Amino acid sequence: MEVKRFFLHVRSHPRAVALVPTHAISDPNGSFLSIAIRKSRADGDDGDVRVKITTESVAASLQYYSPLDVDAVYGCAGVLDYQGDTFIFFATRCQPLCNLAELNASVGSRPIFRMTQVVSLSLTDPVFDMQACRRASRGGMMDDPTQGDIDMYGISNPCTQMVAFLESGAFFFSPLFDLTRTTQSQRMRAIATDEPGVFDPDPKFLWNSNMLQVFTDYRLHMCGTAEREAFDAAGYAMSLIQGAVDSFYADSNSGPKDATLAIYLISRSSSMRSGMRFLTRGVDDEGGVANEVETEVIIVTRSLTFSHVQIRGSIPVFWTQEGLQIGSHRVHITRSAKATMPATQRHFADLLNRYKR
Repeated sequence: MEVKRFFLHVRSHPRAVALVPTHAISDPNGSFLSIAIRKSRADGDDGDVRVKITTESVAASLQYYSPLDVDAVYGCAGVLDYQGDTFIFFATRCQPLCNLAELNASVGSRPIFRMTQVVSLSLTDPVFDMQACRRASRGGMMDDPTQGDIDMYGISNPCTQMVAFLESGAFFFSPLFDLTRTTQSQRMRAIATDEPGVFDPDPKFLWNSNMLQVFTDYRLHMCGTAEREAFDAAGYAMSLIQGAVDSFYADSNSGPKDATLAIYLISRSSSMRSGMRFLTRGVDDEGGVANEVETEVIIVTRSLTFSHVQIRGSIPVFWTQEGLQIGSHRVHITRSAKATMPATQRHFADLLNRYKR
């Protein structure tokens, strides 16, 4: 399956991490993305810390960066502030699963991948660079995720548990289409929008929306549609969904090549009101419910594509459930009907807006 790849480069002074498209290395007119920390000094404190993203020329600027000894990555999964530092996450390995256009090429290539290996780097300190190279070279294995990936000098990356979570096998992405939206939603937006080549992920099912906020802000300040299309086509930022993806091919023993019909199952977990099943219940004030999952069944023939969507979630009232043992659960309604009504109405208004066509 086709997929974009990037080389990782780092600059020492001032510290910056660069995503360089593999095809741009030998292109004198090529460009790459540089991510760094910018501090605005203020009297009496350390100032405001912000992530700065710039597009730079390979010919003019790449000479100031050094390549990191990591295989080409699939993109950036996001940026996270943690324990007084700022970390950036990259997918170093992934598993190709299926292509929604395997039987019907008229819709354009639509590959889906599972993220299987991730490395994290600090945007302020090179101390974790060697550790990232070591993890990538040995297949991402770590000694103890609860203690961190400790190197020969006793240094542990504090984001090791986050990395292990991202490598759990529950995160999926596509470099060529918007996996956060259903087939119908993609079609409706393509008809209605004036920017058909610009990605516009659904924040409800974009699991890493907060981690990608710096990229979203960067796109918003671009001058026009052409510039945003070029940024999206480069594929620097990875739009992740959390859930499940599976495929089935009818009348074939060798995959899609000889199949007459393909069935794809895509489940997307909502990023609103997330949490463990028995600890997070009911609705929040914005109308988001716990354990909400959108499941889409896509049936593809050689000439047609069908899509059926189901949605499930917690009951949209304010309630909790104590106890973990089956039979010992006690349901408690925590707000009156009058106080619950606004959130419940927001929830159903969102459902109607999304699925009433």
